[in-house]
Amino acid sequence: MLPSLSDRATLLVPVPHEALTLPETLVFGTRTLVRKREHHITLFGFDIGRVLAPVLSEIRATVDELVAAADLTWTPSSRWYLLHRDKPRDLLTVVMLVDAPGIAAFFDACAQTLAPRVPALADETRTPGGAAAFFRPPPPHITCYTSDERGLDGIGLRLPEDIELAQRRAQDGDSSGLRAFLLSPALLPPAPSSPAAPAG
Repeated sequence: MLPSLSDRATLLVPVPHEALTLPETLVFGTRTLVRKREHHITLFGFDIGRVLAPVLSEIRATVDELVAAADLTWTPSSRWYLLHRDKPRDLLTVVMLVDAPGIAAFFDACAQTLAPRVPALADETRTPGGAAAFFRPPPPHITCYTSDERGLDGIGLRLPEDIELAQRRAQDGDSSGLRAFLLSPALLPPAPSSPAAPAG
């Protein structure tokens, strides 16, 4: 089953739990993180969804066609990060970056195809740089663990440079904002069992 736009114009590539062989918890110092209840790769998060939502009925079929034509396969990587944010509440997550080159091509197609149909993209005060700047893919990743004991909450990564900026903030010793810490292989769970996983 291919991913499709939600009623809030978000778009997620589902990742079956069985595609990742992971322990149920990870411990960092005094904090225990639990495995997230569902895994996915975010294409359109809430920020993109807010812009697309007003024209959702007009673009849904087009987005479905773009998804059907896209290569949304992914392979696990060895790059794992601990993310820490303090607002709106303190939260830790562990994310695994994935290799998914087709996502960048999908976003390029969205910029070209959807831009004329989304009035907000022509408003520079809302989306500086227009469609090309707006449709920049987030770093492809899967949130595997969270400090939310319900296993629900994650930390959104919107732009390609978000992890790099969060790493820099951590290295500078900042105690607020999003911080990212590259994890040592010794702290990681076993490698995911699936060498490649298709979308849907």
